[in-house]
Amino acid sequence: MRANLTVKEKVAKSSEAFRRYVLPVLFSPQDRSKFEPVEGTTGRVSELLDYAGIDWLWRSPNNELTAVSQRTQILQRGQRPFNTFSVRVSRLSGCDTEWQKTLKALNSNGRLLVSFVTMQSYLSEDCQLFSSGRMKTRDLMESLVTAPPLRRIINTEDGTQFVAPKWDWLQSIGRPVRVWLSQLSLAS
Repeated sequence: MRANLTVKEKVAKSSEAFRRYVLPVLFSPQDRSKFEPVEGTTGRVSELLDYAGIDWLWRSPNNELTAVSQRTQILQRGQRPFNTFSVRVSRLSGCDTEWQKTLKALNSNGRLLVSFVTMQSYLSEDCQLFSSGRMKTRDLMESLVTAPPLRRIINTEDGTQFVAPKWDWLQSIGRPVRVWLSQLSLAS
């Protein structure tokens, strides 16, 4: 596979990895079957939900829908999981980012759609789940807005800038983050 994937290919790869390798470890078969992909699917409704940053919908046993944002990253051999949530804050193209769209939605008094939960997972090169973090999207964004300025990470391929707060830092400032670590992660 070529090294430089398009954004669309990266999104599809992340979504497929979440479905195949993250959900089976973190959720029971019954709960797993209630996850419906938005990201990477076709249709006008999926496109609109995806624009709102919603990657998956989870239907609870009470038939309530929860919107989920997720990013699953496959690490290169020898790379350790970062155990962070990465949030895109700027693009060279000037297009809206997760940061801008999510803050706007959270400040809309429920008028705009926003994911309720954000998840980020790290897989080994052979797709073993290293670690996964999950927290309420509102808590994550409030932490980033009130935090001291976080270091920005710049993607050298396309100039995109991210902030990437570590899960343990978020926990240290009192934010509830559910973290799952595999034996692989603990050994690395």
